[in-house]
Amino acid sequence: MKITYELPFKLSAIDRYSLLLQKQIGAQPANFLWKLSFPERQIEWKNFDPQKLDASLLTSGIIFNKDEFFGLVFKTR
Repeated sequence: MKITYELPFKLSAIDRYSLLLQKQIGAQPANFLWKLSFPERQIEWKNFDPQKLDASLLTSGIIFNKDEFFGLVFKTR
């Protein structure tokens, strides 16, 4: 399954983005891969190590077998 989500608002000069994944009880572990595009921004802080980080694209993935929280803080370039 592929899900694309576009923020319904514009980011300000400094802004944050977070993603909370909650595993359902009894669900089997699954691969969860995600990409985040952030043109004209740079990452100031993150609470995880992405698999790949380019100037404006982050790619990461996990084996989804427990609740996970990802957080980022951006600023304009």
